[in-house]
Amino acid sequence: MNKELQDIEIELFKNIFQSSVEGILVVDANGCIIKANLASAKLFGYDLDELENQEIEILIPNKFKKIHQNHREGYITKPNPRTRTQHLELWGQKKDGSQFPVNISLSPTTIAGKKAVIAFVVDITAQKKQDTLFSIRNNALASTSNGILITDAQKKGNPIIYCNAAFTKITGYKEEEVLDKNCSFLQRDDVNQKAISVIKNAIQNEQLCNVIVRNYKKDGTLFWNNVSITPVFNEDNILTNYIGVQNDVTNKVKQENLKNHTQKILELIAENQSLKTISTKITKIIEDHFKNCLASILVLDKENKVLHNYTSAHLTKNIPGNTEDSTTELKEDFFGTIEFLKKEIFVSKTEEKILWEGHKEIALKNDLKVCCSSPILSSTKNILGRFTIYSKDGRKASKEEKKILLDLSHLASIAIEAHNKGIELQENKRALEQQALELEEKVLELKKEKELLYRYMNTASSIFLVINANHKIEFANRKACEVLQVLHHEIIGKNWFNNFIPERNRKKLSAIFDQVIKSEIAPIDAYENKVLAGNRERIIQWRYGIIRDHNNYPISVISSGIDITEEKRLEKELEVSRNQLAKYAKELEKKVENRTEELTITAKQLVTSNLSLEDQIEETLAAEKIAAASKYLSSAIAKNFPNGFIIVFNRNFQIILIEGASVKPLKLDTIIFHDTTIDDFPIFSTEQKTKLKQDISKTIGGEHLSFEIRYKNQYFAANTSPLIDKEGIISSALFVYNDITAQKKIEKDTKQALEKERELNELKSRFVSMASHEFRTPLSAIQTSAILIAKQNEVGYELKREKYVNQIQKNVKQLVIILNDFLSLSKLEEGKLMTNNKLFDFVALSKTILEEVSITKNRGKNIIFSTPIKPVFINLDPKLVSHILMNLLSNAIKYSPENTDIIIKIKENDFFVSLEVKDLGIGIPEEEQDKLFERFFRAKNVQNIEGTGLGLNIVKQYVDLMGGTISFKSAINKGTTFLIKWPKLTKRPTKLINQTTK
Repeated sequence: MNKELQDIEIELFKNIFQSSVEGILVVDANGCIIKANLASAKLFGYDLDELENQEIEILIPNKFKKIHQNHREGYITKPNPRTRTQHLELWGQKKDGSQFPVNISLSPTTIAGKKAVIAFVVDITAQKKQDTLFSIRNNALASTSNGILITDAQKKGNPIIYCNAAFTKITGYKEEEVLDKNCSFLQRDDVNQKAISVIKNAIQNEQLCNVIVRNYKKDGTLFWNNVSITPVFNEDNILTNYIGVQNDVTNKVKQENLKNHTQKILELIAENQSLKTISTKITKIIEDHFKNCLASILVLDKENKVLHNYTSAHLTKNIPGNTEDSTTELKEDFFGTIEFLKKEIFVSKTEEKILWEGHKEIALKNDLKVCCSSPILSSTKNILGRFTIYSKDGRKASKEEKKILLDLSHLASIAIEAHNKGIELQENKRALEQQALELEEKVLELKKEKELLYRYMNTASSIFLVINANHKIEFANRKACEVLQVLHHEIIGKNWFNNFIPERNRKKLSAIFDQVIKSEIAPIDAYENKVLAGNRERIIQWRYGIIRDHNNYPISVISSGIDITEEKRLEKELEVSRNQLAKYAKELEKKVENRTEELTITAKQLVTSNLSLEDQIEETLAAEKIAAASKYLSSAIAKNFPNGFIIVFNRNFQIILIEGASVKPLKLDTIIFHDTTIDDFPIFSTEQKTKLKQDISKTIGGEHLSFEIRYKNQYFAANTSPLIDKEGIISSALFVYNDITAQKKIEKDTKQALEKERELNELKSRFVSMASHEFRTPLSAIQTSAILIAKQNEVGYELKREKYVNQIQKNVKQLVIILNDFLSLSKLEEGKLMTNNKLFDFVALSKTILEEVSITKNRGKNIIFSTPIKPVFINLDPKLVSHILMNLLSNAIKYSPENTDIIIKIKENDFFVSLEVKDLGIGIPEEEQDKLFERFFRAKNVQNIEGTGLGLNIVKQYVDLMGGTISFKSAINKGTTFLIKWPKLTKRPTKLINQTTK
């Protein structure tokens, strides 16, 4: 029985010896290999029978053989068990001569009474590579510009166990001051932040989060911190750590807040809020944005020689130039003098200056060390007031602060000018309001009539819509609003095709509608089409008819519809269900076959993987577990590098590390791989590769580089840093790319806002320049004529007085024309101008206007009028048509030289009535023709000729209002031709034909 057990044990040990995954060599006292297992033979590249009875030194590189022989002889003399030699650098040599790092454990033994040694050999090549990569990642973390914290999630309070240099630089705390603390010390007492609740919730649920919080540096300074928190789990999925990546975004937040405040102030100006409200907002921005500063805005009233103070809540009334009263008389003191100076005044050490001599105690009491006062100038560089800043820091404003102050001063200028312009327009507004009341009464009457016509349709169960010739919805009943998912006031006036017809069908259906409304094709009796109802499309079955005016002219279409969406859906779903039943049956059979194959493969894999490594030394497992956790932690930090990515290059321009949150979104992991060189990158040109190589060489040479790049419409700020290996030599270069696309967008938006503001100022300047010139000239002529009448108020001067009276009447008429243009423009902008269409003879109206113009036109200018023999009837607003013809004719006379013809033609065909006005004058420069219909625009060749720049703008809007079109052709010194077309009535009324005949 004992013999049988011994045989079993011997066989068992043989199997363990040969099946071990570690190389095992048995060596005698003379260094001769007695026994080797399969793993050791494979490790060194030999066959099993080749190793036995060989000297152990054949497995040692030449340079280590002598040293190894001495060690071996010493070990035989004093044998002791030795575990893995992690502190020694040991190398093995394969049969082919290649060398590789190894780890060796030694165990002395006795075989047949002779000393021997059992050596356990492990190839650690992969481990060496991992250790090198781990060292590089640690160096990368220490070199990044982002603050990084690591906390221990296993301990109470999540204490900090690591912080990098960037964190101490951002916060001002030393490393020993933050270790073993909870991160909450950065919030101090400012704990009621929504972002902090988000962080706490993420930590409680072991989740990622990214927030911006208010933090405080060691010296108490507030800074805005963009924090990204990542939980780290071990291989057992147990939370072990949290990684916090911090980025100081204070400047970005300040710029965003300043931009929002500026936008709100512009909105207040547009809403005509009071000047005091706007000024208070501006000074509050200064006091919030600049530390230890107070601000004041003083507005100059030149006529009454007083200063209006709109912001004095935070300032002592005894400070020079400041008062609690609403106004201050100007005197020959500090502000009384500089109010009229267009320059900046800077007072340092206020308690020592003469102008502050009587206010030394106040300056000391309020700790006001510096006073800076800047003029607020209008767009024409006239003084409007002063913007004054009082500082407690005793320093001048930085370049960036001066730019912010200049922008806010410009906002104050816009607000003051808008305020002044509002006062000037008050009287005109009252007159317009009276006219508006009258128009409202007329509108109410029309609404009552329309309500009577449409009331019965509101109770119908079908959809009813009335759409006019301009595609606008004039009426929609309750059922229409219900189906289209809109309120009644939201649908009226909307373009039917642009708002409720899918884009793919819009062009086709609107073209058919236009043909029907123009009587070019007959209406379709019934049809179906899809409409937009909220976020969905619905199918409507329509029937419609034509609504005509009293002249039988088509003006709109009335449509009735039924929602058949559900009927269509049920039909479609029934068909789909039938098809899917057949499809599911086939798919089910296929899935059963696939699952059977998968289970068979899985069973085979389980049998194959049944071997285990139960003979691993317990100490080795523990050490490897700690190393794996540490490497996992480092890898998690690199992989989750927020808002960008990290690349490490070696001296051979190979990538040895690429990690970060942006790698996968940018798909870099599909084109850039570890151990590839820059020359293998398909995304770079030859020039870009050369530049990148130069940057890598400079960085490895010890330089720190910073630059920006653009990739796939995203912008990145790149910072490079040399990385030092464990021997103190720069062996690689770290490139850190931070995504700055959001910052670039803010810069772009700011530039666009400034450009819009510049255009507004240019338009305002053109208006002021025009108004001052066009009002000044006739007023001066009136004043001169009145003076001459007063001096020649005697018998015998009747003819001269009559001449001067005519001059006054002429200039008053000119002023009335200018004011009427302004009023017309105002009505058009407010949408209050209503057309009063009537059927009239266009030829007769034109002749009347020509007779009026002929009386006042200059000699030497001939007007040629060409028209059909018969009257031309149009259904338009005669008052607006008169204004159009008068303006075009006046321009033709004004800009034509003497002895030239002005040709006016009226034509008609089956569809249109046209008006053509042609002159042989100075023409319009080609480069300025696209601006001709813009408000206040005047071409460069007419600057010395009177005019407001509003006439053609109003003409264009009148033509559009009456459904017409206007075009022109012009050439310098050859003349200009304007052509206007209006749709023509399909049929002329019999009554008017008879009247014409008579």
